[in-house]
Amino acid sequence: MIYLSESHTRTVRTGSYCEIEGMCFWVTLRSPLNGESERAAVVEDAYELNVFLSQAAGVEIAQVQMLCPPSISGRPHWSLEELRKIVIHRGLESSQSAVVYETAVGTYKLGDLDLRLRKRSHVLYSARNLKARITTAAPPLKSAEEPQLYAHF
Repeated sequence: MIYLSESHTRTVRTGSYCEIEGMCFWVTLRSPLNGESERAAVVEDAYELNVFLSQAAGVEIAQVQMLCPPSISGRPHWSLEELRKIVIHRGLESSQSAVVYETAVGTYKLGDLDLRLRKRSHVLYSARNLKARITTAAPPLKSAEEPQLYAHF
């Protein structure tokens, strides 16, 4: 079962399949009660990943991976790579910016900013910070029939 958060209507839909068109993040969730990793969240971009990780309650984040299409990885196939770091860079002397994604396989830059120029940088995600994350208690369940998410966008 797939739960889909509709941010514009603030509702949750369910489905049995989904299609992925571009880069996204695969977050493997582990239950603190039984240790099973049978659930995952697909998160669309770096900012949503940051929000999801800060709001997910009642689950341990076992792993975060980046799903890379050929247009980003330069390889002829999609790849699922362990995410190590996301850094956002903003130019000090221009309005240009760039996001750098570091995975176990490679480093990818999206954006126009020349990283040799003066810039302000902000680490949005790091695997080290994820390991230091403390699992918070989950809020009480509303209803077993109603679809629920571990975190809200």
